[in-house]
Amino acid sequence: MITNYLKIAFRSLRKNKGFTTINIVGLAIGMAGALMIMLWLQNMLTMDRYHEKIDRLYVINNRDENKGDKYAWPATPKILGPSLKESFPDIESYSRYSNFHLFLTTYGDKKLKSQLAFVDSGLFDMFSFSFISGDKTGLLKDPNSIVLTEKKPKICLDLKTQLER
Repeated sequence: MITNYLKIAFRSLRKNKGFTTINIVGLAIGMAGALMIMLWLQNMLTMDRYHEKIDRLYVINNRDENKGDKYAWPATPKILGPSLKESFPDIESYSRYSNFHLFLTTYGDKKLKSQLAFVDSGLFDMFSFSFISGDKTGLLKDPNSIVLTEKKPKICLDLKTQLER
């Protein structure tokens, strides 16, 4: 009985080729769009959820309006972090993040193109990063200290050093 229904359906699809093509293409586009939205939502809802203090982490964005267009970007004035910590005692810690791409790092005669980020020492108090070697207490307290990652050549330097130069 099911084979009979399938034969009739395929005969009808062959008979109305234009209608069939439009329906199948529309169904494929709709399913692809729904899948893309579902993947985007899953990424947004699960990103960085492994940190222990995720319920207390916030990103401060800067907003501006120019010629009727509104813009927002995740950058603020450098003084905002220390000023907020001083004004609001509820703030446990803060970290400003300044990222540079393709930074040339040299050690002896070895040269390495790496990604460089300037951060405050509060970064490791706020986020739960695992360490292969060393301890996270006291990291980046010294202006000349760095933290190296294993996966990508990324270097974290103290942001105060950058601001003083």
